[in-house]
Amino acid sequence: MSGGEALAQSFQEWLGLVQDRLTAGAKSSGAWIACGPVAGSRLIGGAHRRALDARAPRLGGTCSGDRQAIPRRKPVSPAAPASGVAPSAAASRVLGNDMDAGYHRLSIMNTLGGTMTGKAPKPAIITCAPTGAIHTPTMSPALPVTPEEIAEASLAAAGAGAAIVHLHVRDPEDGHPVQDAGLFKEVIAAVKDKSEVIINLTTGGSPHMSVDERIAPAVQLAPELASLNMGSMNFGLFPMLTRFPDLEHDWERRHLENKDIVFKNTYADIERILKLCGDQGTRFEFECYDTAHLYNLANMLDRGLVRPPLFIQTVLGLFGGTGADLEDLAHLRRTALRLFGNDFEWSVVGAGAAQLRLGSIALSLGGNARVGLEDSLWDGPGKLAESNAAQVRRIAEMARLLHRDVATPDETRRRLDLRDSVGK
Repeated sequence: MSGGEALAQSFQEWLGLVQDRLTAGAKSSGAWIACGPVAGSRLIGGAHRRALDARAPRLGGTCSGDRQAIPRRKPVSPAAPASGVAPSAAASRVLGNDMDAGYHRLSIMNTLGGTMTGKAPKPAIITCAPTGAIHTPTMSPALPVTPEEIAEASLAAAGAGAAIVHLHVRDPEDGHPVQDAGLFKEVIAAVKDKSEVIINLTTGGSPHMSVDERIAPAVQLAPELASLNMGSMNFGLFPMLTRFPDLEHDWERRHLENKDIVFKNTYADIERILKLCGDQGTRFEFECYDTAHLYNLANMLDRGLVRPPLFIQTVLGLFGGTGADLEDLAHLRRTALRLFGNDFEWSVVGAGAAQLRLGSIALSLGGNARVGLEDSLWDGPGKLAESNAAQVRRIAEMARLLHRDVATPDETRRRLDLRDSVGK
């Protein structure tokens, strides 16, 4: 059995579970789901019915506490299901006939991918975050540190199918995260010389940095895309010390063990970044770690500070943010659909072991996915990933098993309304 077929086989269980979680309600009482992208649908049976029925009021039910839809946005409404796309022959052989029903159940719910309107699902936008500011060099020999390593990892990820690379940089000597515009320029020049991949610079940097430090490279270099964190949050990395007790550099332990960190992203900070970067043509990847962050973004949209199409990156599984359970993913997706209609591109980051699982589920629902060693060092239980490109190949393979093409950088630029340039 190939690696792809093995993934497809395990994905069979996910399909049924996702359907149960996303349409959770109270079939036993004859209630209809009244909110979210599956309005008017009845709960499909499953092994988790009793647990889901017990939790139905907070998952679906009457939605009495829901924010009212904004009138000028198109509401998401149910439509007659399209026929969907039959699974590939290889996948069918592995999964058996049950996959047809499971795949169809999910695909007809997909408002973002186009199946509810009878259109083929849009190609999946894959983002790779090659190094980040969370993990440390001791944790994995594959984590790129120098500008040359980060550029090489970015190019390999682009070759494997990533349309976007989300860039951080590190001190070349000991690997600690920095916001050095000169190092960013080195990476960008090396990548743009050989690839059309979209460059997405961080404005998040590290929670240990000031906002001025964090935004300086994006303001100076004017990328076509920059990340923007949509709210403040507690930020806890200390659980990783259990797995990695022996660290090479002194800074690594200080970086990880701090329990007194608030990742500061106030309304003033967000508006300042929108102004400084947006005025020079930069568009944004809105990173949302919690439901409140989606509401913050809706407020910015209502006030005319951002414009669609919005690129929303929902981040799950970091300590201090939303968890990595399927119910968490479902709630964030429902909330985004209710707030923004179809005026956004939805992508998912699953931290750690949740990366492939949640990314694949997002793809099955017509969304997009981010992978990379910033978010997860792993390629299976206890197995470190060999490279960023390996993670991109894996998620691209999952997209194809779900009959999703992989978006090119040029197509992604059109969908996100980006310019093909970096710099003023």
